[in-house]
Amino acid sequence: MTSDQSVGVRAGFWRRCFAFLIDLIIILVPFQLIVAYLFVATSGHIQLGNFAWCSELLETVPDGLLPPPPAGFNLVRDCDVNFFGLQTGRYLIVGRYTEERQITNDITFKDDVSQSYTLDRDGHPVDGVSMGWIMILALISYLVAMET
Repeated sequence: MTSDQSVGVRAGFWRRCFAFLIDLIIILVPFQLIVAYLFVATSGHIQLGNFAWCSELLETVPDGLLPPPPAGFNLVRDCDVNFFGLQTGRYLIVGRYTEERQITNDITFKDDVSQSYTLDRDGHPVDGVSMGWIMILALISYLVAMET
């Protein structure tokens, strides 16, 4: 049985990875730039909360955190989300962390409780909305559209 159509060579693993990387750049770079603009324009009410750089350990928490931080907290971290120097998000993590302790021979227990709060550029609490789910939805929609 012969066919008039020629069968092409399938792309290898690395070609497919490179193509996927290009797809990520096409969707994620413009989206990050839009969110960086919206973060400034809305005073931190629209932001991304992915892949933050949490460098600063604080001694106190800002006033007005809702819900209140965990009782007996011993860790406060100020986290920045940046895209090539453009701030796209900022949040605060307040938590109570303890060491692991052995309950029985088979069970190890670690008592960790934490709460995240979105912050504006100046570090004040805001009721921010993360746009990460829209970014993921846009990427999936793009990939489905390009494959069909």
